[in-house]
Amino acid sequence: MGGVTREMGRFRKSLRANYQRTLPLLCIGKSSREFATRKRSKWRGRLSEMQLMVPSPMSSRTGMTKEGRESEHTLANTGPRQFLVIEQDQGTPDEQAAILLHLSRKGPLVLAVHSGSKSLHGWFVCLGRPDEELRAFMNHAVTLGADPATWSMCQFVRMPDGTRENGNRQSVFYFNPFLLPTTGGDSNQSERTEFPRETRSFASNTSEHDTTN
Repeated sequence: MGGVTREMGRFRKSLRANYQRTLPLLCIGKSSREFATRKRSKWRGRLSEMQLMVPSPMSSRTGMTKEGRESEHTLANTGPRQFLVIEQDQGTPDEQAAILLHLSRKGPLVLAVHSGSKSLHGWFVCLGRPDEELRAFMNHAVTLGADPATWSMCQFVRMPDGTRENGNRQSVFYFNPFLLPTTGGDSNQSERTEFPRETRSFASNTSEHDTTN
């Protein structure tokens, strides 16, 4: 477990560095009704207590919902997609892991998180990839049992190494920090993110939101 804890520390530092260079606002939820969008520095030391997050940085503190209300968790204030999260409810953990392994041959799987209940969340690096390519990947995942809800960029997903409302740890089962996108020097929003050579493309195998399991 010590190795996983150290790797999670690296993951959080990598996310923090990436977010702070680009869009440093994170939308974090203690529940689907109790959430806030704050700078990463404001969340320091508290993330392991939380259960939900938007897997993309936010572009502004608030946005307007489809109903015309101002909120800190909307599609309108969500920034560019950095990760596409694939979540499943069907099958055993081993069966779900096998599907994520299959999908990892078609896109760069950087993280697998247990929900603290019955599902695994696979985080795939996708910043800079065209929507049609990602949609084809998502459609293929859905045919294998994935929940289509996580296609929405503002959909809450389980906080890696966070705590579910029942006290269960949302454990990290897999983490590959070498697949995280990197930027050189002091970057800004307009700079292009560079990916490892072997993960530049997804294979196109086509065929305001509820809490995930």
